Amino acid sequence: PAEKVAEIIDLGQSLVLAAVSTHAGEEKIWLEIFRKLQAEHENLKLIIAPRHLFRTLEIIQLFQQENVSFIQRSAHAVIREPQVDVILWDTFGELGWTFNCANVVFVGGSLAEIGGHSLMEPAAFGKPVIWGPHISHFNETARQLLTAGGGFQVDDADAALKITGELFTDSTLRLQAGKKAAECVQASQGAIQLHLGEIATLLSE
Repeated sequence: PAEKVAEIIDLGQSLVLAAVSTHAGEEKIWLEIFRKLQAEHENLKLIIAPRHLFRTLEIIQLFQQENVSFIQRSAHAVIREPQVDVILWDTFGELGWTFNCANVVFVGGSLAEIGGHSLMEPAAFGKPVIWGPHISHFNETARQLLTAGGGFQVDDADAALKITGELFTDSTLRLQAGKKAAECVQASQGAIQLHLGEIATLLSE
């Protein structure tokens, strides 16, 4: 529940960009985007949640090379208004918490040539979702979110910076996109229930 998350993770009045299920190369892209956005949004924070936790040391080394101030989620039972730029989300079973904390979510494995990961999870939390061109594993989901206006596909880092900047600058756009994302999830769930009902009817005949 959101109340439980708020007791443990409190980022104050920060705007939060989350890059989740990231793969090699994507963390550096979003770190660069984050730094550019900080020029206009001083209260911006970045959450990076890698897809594979065995890459944690690799990502820490990237942060150290780039002189990034960061903390690891695994090292803090409670995080309250941290005086750092980045939170490295290096725990199992808490990905939903990042969606709860975030204002905008990028889903990884899509700028890297992986095929993407679930787009509907952050959408269900009412957050605008961004993904790259390599989304073959979730083509239908991507189409639904694009049509609904709750998601944004980008071709490269420049396009990702542009739409992310627009979402953080225009709170109305950001909130409306999040609302549309959540509505898209609800509509999809309704369609699934309808199909299951039709199948049950056919099986009973």
